[in-house]
Amino acid sequence: MNKEIAELRGRIDDIDNRVLRLMGQRLELATEVGHIKGNWHRDAARENAIIKRLQNQNQNEKLRDQAVSHIWNCIFEHSRQAQASSLDTIKS
Repeated sequence: MNKEIAELRGRIDDIDNRVLRLMGQRLELATEVGHIKGNWHRDAARENAIIKRLQNQNQNEKLRDQAVSHIWNCIFEHSRQAQASSLDTIKS
């Protein structure tokens, strides 16, 4: 394999690892929010505000608004599932 490609892929792997760690931290915080709220129900206004904020903050023209929306909607869905699972465990 080309040395330059291997180096770039190594950097991509490092970024992926950092993103994964940050997503884990985000999920832990979202689960705490669910515990405080006492439910896992969707707060559509908050989710929409987050997506808008991120789209406005995005400086990379290769990362389109639609992609930001799709990625964060997946994150929100997984967060709700984790909150629901965590709350079900506490209630059991």
